[in-house]
Amino acid sequence: QDLPYNSVKLNLIKVELETVPMMSPGGTCNPFFVVYTKQKHKAHTSDVVRGIKKGQKSVVFEMSNVTVCDDVKVEFYHKTVMDKAMFHFWFNTFFVVNPLPYDSRQSRDSIPEVNGSPSDTFILTLRKDEIATANIYNTTRLFSPILMVRLYFVRSSDSEQLPVSESEQLPVSEHNV
Repeated sequence: QDLPYNSVKLNLIKVELETVPMMSPGGTCNPFFVVYTKQKHKAHTSDVVRGIKKGQKSVVFEMSNVTVCDDVKVEFYHKTVMDKAMFHFWFNTFFVVNPLPYDSRQSRDSIPEVNGSPSDTFILTLRKDEIATANIYNTTRLFSPILMVRLYFVRSSDSEQLPVSESEQLPVSEHNV
């Protein structure tokens, strides 16, 4: 089924990094991330989580409503004297709210329910093979094969779907994405 593309504003409220990569020889990691909007505008830089030791399985970054819309880039870093890039990924907020039928990262079943109906909370899960740079380290111990990043969103208070000009509007179907 064709679905017209609309800009969708969401608030990023939490990011969870599962199976934290060990970036230093001593088996530690000091992760943080930066969120960019499609205009390459830095929308958010998380706090650095220091002292992650080998064996710690996940780290959660809580934040207060970082508004994102359309194409979004997230870059993860390891904090050292010179910040070391770990990996990055892109997503479009339209597909967080309107996943394609074959999209294994999200389904309506994964969205928390409130009183029997889906809430306005959305979860996007990206696995190692969907994360740029992390998927090329298959032979090293930096990134676990079960590396995962989960992003939690709520609808923005002004989150009505914003129509895209007719010249930019493309029908969305599983054949042209």
